Amino acid sequence: MKTKALLLVGLFVVSQSFAESDSSSALELIPHEGGFKFSASDHMMASSATEGDQSDISVLKILNETEVGAEWGEYVASLGWTNRYASQGAVEPSRALQIEKKSLHGEWKDWVFRLGDTHVEFGKGIALSLYRDQNFGVDTTLEGGYLRYHPSGWDTQVFAGRLNGWDNPVAIFNLENPVASNEVVMAGASSKIALSDTSQLGGHYLFAMRRPLLDTRYERRWNTMGLSFNQEGLFDTLDFYAETNLMLEDRLGDPNFYFPEAYGSYASFTWSSSPWKVKLEGKDYRNYRFDFRRPPTLEEDIVVSLNTENVSATRLMTERRFDGTVESVAASYLLGEDRAERASTALHHIVLSTKGVGLLDSHWEAKVGYRRLIELSDLAHVAFKLKVPTSKKQAVEMGYRKQLSRANLSQPELRQDRNMMDVGYTFSSQLSASLGYEFIPTANEANQNFVNLSATLKMDALSTRALIGQTSGGTLCSAGVCRQVPPFSGAYLELSYSL
Repeated sequence: MKTKALLLVGLFVVSQSFAESDSSSALELIPHEGGFKFSASDHMMASSATEGDQSDISVLKILNETEVGAEWGEYVASLGWTNRYASQGAVEPSRALQIEKKSLHGEWKDWVFRLGDTHVEFGKGIALSLYRDQNFGVDTTLEGGYLRYHPSGWDTQVFAGRLNGWDNPVAIFNLENPVASNEVVMAGASSKIALSDTSQLGGHYLFAMRRPLLDTRYERRWNTMGLSFNQEGLFDTLDFYAETNLMLEDRLGDPNFYFPEAYGSYASFTWSSSPWKVKLEGKDYRNYRFDFRRPPTLEEDIVVSLNTENVSATRLMTERRFDGTVESVAASYLLGEDRAERASTALHHIVLSTKGVGLLDSHWEAKVGYRRLIELSDLAHVAFKLKVPTSKKQAVEMGYRKQLSRANLSQPELRQDRNMMDVGYTFSSQLSASLGYEFIPTANEANQNFVNLSATLKMDALSTRALIGQTSGGTLCSAGVCRQVPPFSGAYLELSYSL
């Protein structure tokens, strides 16, 4: 699908009673001692875009999300809803009011309870991760009960309910809702015990069942068991983490059909002794088919494969920092086996990077890498950034990125050459502007050049970002999740306001 968005307007209002959070989790209301407090937030988008094959029809959409909360002592209640208006021809219909989230939350010294919607995650998210990401319109929660008991040296949580995905996402490039056509119920528990001041041993268990919405019987079941171990500051220089999971999946009502056992494991060693840092990571995911997870990819430098179901890899990273400066050199090498397209394919990915200081107190960063799936595909990538200060709180910033790839090594015509350049100027800590250009010579003539102009303004509680022009789309990653997004052509304006 090629989307040409002409206008995007966003408004985000948050009161002081909301706590700040990262993009991977929802707004968490923090209980306060004392009397009654009220809080609210609103997020709105308007867009005019073509959908699917309707290249000559522009669909108008107005999307809105509202959350309200009330606090009384240790108790917090919140309610969230969305609204959607779409003009005739839209793939998704208009919705006047859609109740999305509702929760009651209480917290004391050693106890936490939640009724309604809550986000849950085990370890590194290999076995389970119910999270929120506004960039992709993701907000999957457990609608039921959650209880946590965490005295000194011990942390236990239990939960049960059904999964509640965002039905009416407020996003331009939203991910598919995995519970839109199925009901999924689950129950689970996890516990961690402190072996010492710096080490923890944990275990978790998850039970889940799924049935199509139009069916009365559950047709699939999962049982997952996992162990984790965390050690920090061993010999003052070494940190270690390991997690392993076994998942048993079966189809209910069909004793002759079964799935192979699934495994998901991750481990990391980090050694830090100035000026050196060395990190060794490993992952092993085998037949791990479960939608509600977010495991480490080990390829944050540039993600070109979204396979986290059947892949194994080890990555070694080494960094040398120069004392008293921002200069450093680093290298990483990933060696693995990708089993997404066939039984076994060797995977190699090497990345070299360096940071330094140049003339006129400029700061620069360079990175080069090469990724190869033996006999299947390859990718070479280069990135360079430069920042030159011009006066107090002002600077010129320039960047260049190149990706040269082949999806099939035996067919040269599938080669793709992507070049992305931008130059920006920071006028102050509140105002900056940037000009971007993308050139794809291997595409057809009508889709080779993409130019855009953007600006950002921050004034106390107000934050504004605007863009006009075109982008080529491609892989977009957020909070550890990546997807392919279509090209964009037009203009958008986004505003954030907090009280």
